[in-house]
Amino acid sequence: MKENDHLQAQLALQKVQSFGAVAARYIVCGLFIALIALLATSGELVSAFDAPIPMPAELGLK
Repeated sequence: MKENDHLQAQLALQKVQSFGAVAARYIVCGLFIALIALLATSGELVSAFDAPIPMPAELGLK
C-alpha cells in the first residue's frame, strides 16, 4: 500500500465519522423542533393571561 493511498483512506474514514456526527446533530435538532412545535400547537396549554386582571374596587371598574 502506498503512503498516498493510506492517507486517502484515513481522510475518507474521517469524512464518514464527521458525517455521522453531523447527521446525529440534525436528527436531535429536528426532534427538538418537532417537540416544541407539538407543545406550542396543542390546545391544552393554559396561559396566565387568559383570565382577566384583578382590579381594586376603588377604581370603580367592572
